[in-house]
Amino acid sequence: MKKKNFYSLWAAALLMMAGGCSEELGEGDDSNGGGDGTGDKAYVTVRISSPSTGARTKAGDKPEGGEGGDGFVQGTVDENYIRDVNIFLYKTEQQQEGAEPDKYLSLETPIVGSGFSEQVDNDPKTPSNNHTPQATVEINIPKLGEKIEYYNILTITNAGEKLTFSTVKQLRDYLFEKQDAWEHGVEREDGEIVTTHFVMSTHTMTLGNDKSVVGLSQANNNPADAPSVTVYVERLAARIDLKLGDENGSYDVATDKVQLTAFSVVNRLKAGSYMFKRVTVPELGNDMDKQPIRTESDGDIYLGDEYWNTEGYYNYVIDPWTRGKKVDLFTADGYTPVSLASHYVDNGEAKTGSTSFDDLYINHFNKELNEKETFVIYGDNLPNAGIGENEGNYGEKGYKLIAYTLENTTGWEQQLNGFSTGVIFKGTYTPKYVIKYSIEENKNESVEYANLEKEDQYFYTTKVTTTQSTQDDDGSTGTTTKTVLYADLKSLLVGSFSDDVNGDIVKLLFGGAGSTTTTVTKEEVEAVVNTLQGKFGEAYAAFVGKNIQESVNISDINYEAFAQTIKPNDAEVLAEKYDIHYYKDGTCYYKYWIRHANNGLNPPDNPNLGIMEYGIVRNNLYKLDVTAIKKLGDPLPFTPGVDDPKNPNEDDKTQYYITVMVYVKDWVIRDNGQIEL
Repeated sequence: MKKKNFYSLWAAALLMMAGGCSEELGEGDDSNGGGDGTGDKAYVTVRISSPSTGARTKAGDKPEGGEGGDGFVQGTVDENYIRDVNIFLYKTEQQQEGAEPDKYLSLETPIVGSGFSEQVDNDPKTPSNNHTPQATVEINIPKLGEKIEYYNILTITNAGEKLTFSTVKQLRDYLFEKQDAWEHGVEREDGEIVTTHFVMSTHTMTLGNDKSVVGLSQANNNPADAPSVTVYVERLAARIDLKLGDENGSYDVATDKVQLTAFSVVNRLKAGSYMFKRVTVPELGNDMDKQPIRTESDGDIYLGDEYWNTEGYYNYVIDPWTRGKKVDLFTADGYTPVSLASHYVDNGEAKTGSTSFDDLYINHFNKELNEKETFVIYGDNLPNAGIGENEGNYGEKGYKLIAYTLENTTGWEQQLNGFSTGVIFKGTYTPKYVIKYSIEENKNESVEYANLEKEDQYFYTTKVTTTQSTQDDDGSTGTTTKTVLYADLKSLLVGSFSDDVNGDIVKLLFGGAGSTTTTVTKEEVEAVVNTLQGKFGEAYAAFVGKNIQESVNISDINYEAFAQTIKPNDAEVLAEKYDIHYYKDGTCYYKYWIRHANNGLNPPDNPNLGIMEYGIVRNNLYKLDVTAIKKLGDPLPFTPGVDDPKNPNEDDKTQYYITVMVYVKDWVIRDNGQIEL
């Protein structure tokens, strides 16, 4: 079914303006909690300044931390569009025009007036070169006199309905419980289907000399005499853009090739978001200090800025589950629900509770990803895909929108694979050479992968690697380890032998019937197979030990007999049981965890993750630029023996295979730098 056509195309800059025309709103009773039913009706013209109009939100050496991130970028027409507006008035303590608004929002401050309008002018004709949507909103408020009274205004846009609250606390702690803080599949007047109606809320009460304070008296009882006030809102959503190295997603890895074909955004928080942004009290220190998140009783700051290395100050952005995300939730049998902070729902009712991982995240990072269809072909994305290419104000050509998501933050020590939002890239890896056992030569040899006669293209690797000695220019020595790709499991097992084993016995076990006439003893066979390395080698040695007789019958213990006990194309079992990685058709996966603020240090130099280093914050644009791929990826989206929700996003064991430049914009840019996979 087609949804309502909602606007003509309009200039999307949405920059703050000094004045403008207005439209009248028809709803004005006080059933939404504002007023006592016996008050006056008044009118206010609200100019709505969205983030792309210069109002800020936030965040290798990028991305840069803090409120400003790596700069700002304008949203599209659809991302900036205002369909409706809710405003809430509460009394300012200082009764003078232009008073500094109260950014800390005292707990039980009553909402004395409110209004709702769907008559929003998204393209007001004003003398200004800038455009800010505006609406004249009818409000119900206690009886006004001749004296002007001053009120602070909090604003929510695109909620789709009139909201009901009686105190600022209820409004401040309101949990927007929908999975999407935007609307998919909306048809514009030009027929294009887009994503729009992004829910926005006040993010600051003041910008420069302009403040969201309005003076009202009985003189403002008709639309023509409505005073004007500017409100500053930002989207609850964050956005992720992706750019591949070339239009085909192809990369060179030494003599090999890899082509990225699809992606899946994991740990996308879907359970909801605080309607208004909140942060912890800034603390003096640096991001290497192990600063835990302050408890809620210490006092959060509402509509506050994020601090990151600003004169040595740091703080956290808080989502409704931030303080409940703990490593001990990942149990041996599954996942313990994440505790949810106290919040309010639409009718002003206070609630708390907990949320299961299935309800908290889209594509939670766990073993179940291997059974789900979560990958999207690069280019077959959301409506508005490719805007980075088509609209110059979105930055460099080549970026494509891949997802919108909600705020998702943790304490520094809980920046784990099971909590942090990331992207898994799916690709096809084509090696130039693989290792294959030669019966004639009785050894493994390098052969061209393209020349192998196989019904399916596949190869294997294992944690048993070839280690070569190296000597630096300064005379120091060391080792480098190279992962070996094998054409089949037989070749992999042969590659697990020590170099000085009895070749005749190897040929007996792996060369097939009639390959040799050498007579061997049980002890000689066991001595050879016991030199095998790795879990797969140990399994074969155990198989031989179980089945060998004093009078050796090779057909009972050779590789062909052992092969009947294993499934050569079960990637999960091979990884979990034998530490073998099976790449059917060369399919592999690269994981990348999205950075919010890079502290510039990686293992082993970095003893701690930085504060807010990994996370998603509202109204940020996370730009991922995959510039290089260094190695073969993993065989599965979630590979047993490699992946674990408890793994830190950075540790000494982390293997960086992808180079990604990330930029985070106002949309606040979070530039994740050059991503190397």
